[in-house]
Amino acid sequence: MFPSPPTVINPVVGFEKLLFLADSKRDVLTTLNSILLFVGDERRIAFYFINADVLEEVTPRILPLLEEIATTVIKITKNGRDYKFTVVKSINNEIDGVEIKV
Repeated sequence: MFPSPPTVINPVVGFEKLLFLADSKRDVLTTLNSILLFVGDERRIAFYFINADVLEEVTPRILPLLEEIATTVIKITKNGRDYKFTVVKSINNEIDGVEIKV
């Protein structure tokens, strides 16, 4: 038997800028559909770092759809020099709702 391929960790930065380039809602949905193709593929773990403020300005009302597609959503907030990581949604019940302050 062949060994299983290694898991790839794929950090994605600036995804909201890609949506900015979309000419229509159809193009936005096509882009989101391309992400959906990878959901459930255990060979790939992707982290999409999205500036929610920029995304809302570029393509309003798309953030809830992205959150629906995602298996885990983590919100990062900054207060002075402190950061708070909040698991807003997760398919793993053990981490759902967890908050970590750094």
